[in-house]
Amino acid sequence: MSYLIGGILVYGGLGFGLDRLLGSEFLLPTGIILGAGLTILMLIFRYGRT
Repeated sequence: MSYLIGGILVYGGLGFGLDRLLGSEFLLPTGIILGAGLTILMLIFRYGRT
């Protein structure tokens, strides 16, 4: 669970920072979704194989 929260926070934070820097409004949600997706993919590759 901590991987998922950490991925969302890191990529969401990057999206938030880029939104503030560029003046856009779409990078925060994109970062959150990307962080969650990449974290789930990492967990599947790490723990899903037997």
